[in-house]
Amino acid sequence: MMAINGSRSTALSHFFKALIMSKRMLKYKSELKLLATCLPSTARLLFNRAPKDFIRAIVDVTWTSLSGKINFTSDQLKQVKSVQPALRRIASRGQTLDERRRILTTSSGTKAIQKLMSIVQVHF
Repeated sequence: MMAINGSRSTALSHFFKALIMSKRMLKYKSELKLLATCLPSTARLLFNRAPKDFIRAIVDVTWTSLSGKINFTSDQLKQVKSVQPALRRIASRGQTLDERRRILTTSSGTKAIQKLMSIVQVHF
């Protein structure tokens, strides 16, 4: 059996990251990483003023993490479970974009997304 060299394993990891990340997530990758470290007031401002695709990228990240496509460690899983109800409200189907914005700007929504982004940014 052939051993996988460094360039091939790097290519495989990029391939699997591409499977996890949607086009919107890739487009707003830097903004999503910014959400992990910014102040809650800055995050709320981003949620209010952001384009529709950015809100959809946040929903994509939330949906991807809740559906189990990202492998979390046990500590990360505990952190995600602590904010899971807010994440489910954000990712639930049948909501308009304005309703999602409203949920994101609440304190629980902002806290949930910031915690999720701080965990998920390693996988970007």
